[in-house]
Amino acid sequence: MNYIFPARYFQENLDYAVDLTDLLIGNDTIETTTVTCSSLTVSKKSNTTKVVYFWLSGGVSKMISIIDVVATTTNGRTIEVQIKINTI
Repeated sequence: MNYIFPARYFQENLDYAVDLTDLLIGNDTIETTTVTCSSLTVSKKSNTTKVVYFWLSGGVSKMISIIDVVATTTNGRTIEVQIKINTI
């Protein structure tokens, strides 16, 4: 699944949330997550049973970045989400 988040300024340090509720089946919940991006700094990663949280900072003006979110569930499923965000 792909998402597009609103643009951010390169000097901003902002928090984001990705709700995976619609991708979870039955009583399945998020067990572990990874959040990566080659062009932005990802920090303060955490999750609840259905939502992934993280902070983004840095980057280069006029660049579109792709953030990869991977969640492993208690039932052994792997959910992958890509997020595009423009840094201005």
